[in-house]
Amino acid sequence: MKNILFALILAVFFVGVSLVIRIFFADVSFARGYANKNREVDLSVLLDFREAIRLNPLEPAYHRELATALTAETIEVLSAQEMPETASRAAELAYLAREEAAAAYRLNPYNSLTLKSIFRTYSSLARYFPSFGELAEAVGRQLLFLAPTEPRSYYSLANYYAREGNEEEAVKLVKMALALKPDFNEAESLRKILEKD
Repeated sequence: MKNILFALILAVFFVGVSLVIRIFFADVSFARGYANKNREVDLSVLLDFREAIRLNPLEPAYHRELATALTAETIEVLSAQEMPETASRAAELAYLAREEAAAAYRLNPYNSLTLKSIFRTYSSLARYFPSFGELAEAVGRQLLFLAPTEPRSYYSLANYYAREGNEEEAVKLVKMALALKPDFNEAESLRKILEKD
């Protein structure tokens, strides 16, 4: 009986240590990718984020940042327009970004940082792929519901609507942002631009 108990304790110990080691190495990969992301998104950044997800698939920040990096890569591919396969490569990257954003959402649907990041991903991709517009709007609205006193959320969604040509909704949201933060210079500038039209 003592041998069985000892074996069970030893097994639990090794499983626990192995989980801690996996999480540690996932964080190392993520930190390396995150540090390099601000310099330039390249294959090594994407691989670092993917490795972090492989080691710890339950961390929403990993999925969120991979979605952001894939979005940046999508925009870079579309900007290059040198290769004939650019459109299909960009569509593939956008699809992967959507999948990672969806994974982050599934893991953490009530976190405003996650929703802000997903909104930026979807609204950036909507410039090139209109199908992302509905996703951006839905996430933006959910963000307003979860953080109704956050003026930047109103401003971001107002900016999105302005870009999409829905100036009436954009004006309404930018005024809400200014009601929450009267000295919000970016929102004031957007309000002036919208009300000139």
